[in-house]
This record gives sequence, C-alpha cells and structure tokens, in this order.
Amino acid sequence: MQQSTDFSGISKTSAHRIVHRVTAAIARLRPRFIRFPLLANEIRNAQIRFFDIARFPRVLGCMDCTHVKIQSYGGAAAEYF
Repeated sequence: MQQSTDFSGISKTSAHRIVHRVTAAIARLRPRFIRFPLLANEIRNAQIRFFDIARFPRVLGCMDCTHVKIQSYGGAAAEYF
C-alpha cells in the first residue's frame, strides 16, 4: 500500500511525478519570461526602473516572494542550500 500525501490523498509517487512534470514545464518557459540585462545601458536602465518602483538601489530583479523550503543534505555542499 502506498503512503498518501497529506494535502490531497494522492500517493507520494503521483505527487512526485506531478511536481516533476509541472516544474519541467515551467522551466521550459524560462527563456520567454526570465531575462537579465547584459549590456551596461540595459543594466543601468533596469536598476533605475527597479529603484523607481521599490527604492532599492542597484537591483536588477527579484523573485515573487515565494519561499520554497529546500532540504539540505549537509556535507561539503551544505551552504548551497
């Protein structure tokens, strides 16, 4: 018997498969929606526009305030988590 997830009663295997497919689909959209400026004038314009919106100096972009808990596995690469 498979153990069910605690949010909708589907199996952990199904939840994993769904999350994997959805994140892969979102990642495929990255080039369409995520772009950082490369040229010096683009960088400066982005910084000015962001400062005008949020009053943070020298910022090029931000995340949407979504916090995702990532499990650190410790070891030599722990700081990456």
